[in-house]
Amino acid sequence: MPSMRSVPTEVFPIFGMISVALGFGAFVAHRQITRDQTLRTHRNAYNPDLWMERIDRPAERQTPFTNYFYRHVADQRV
Repeated sequence: MPSMRSVPTEVFPIFGMISVALGFGAFVAHRQITRDQTLRTHRNAYNPDLWMERIDRPAERQTPFTNYFYRHVADQRV
């Protein structure tokens, strides 16, 4: 087993960067699992009775595309 004295000192910042990256990855994964509403991890995640609500809702009204960012530019179709 190599001791810490045999490891070059240039490697210690790499150890630090790797530990920070792993810690941040664990933080992001924990936050995603605990706070994401679309994951089905809670007790009543699947309710088969909700499919009727999705079928009975009114059809979405489609609106034509409106360019909000470039309204000042005239449409120059050729």
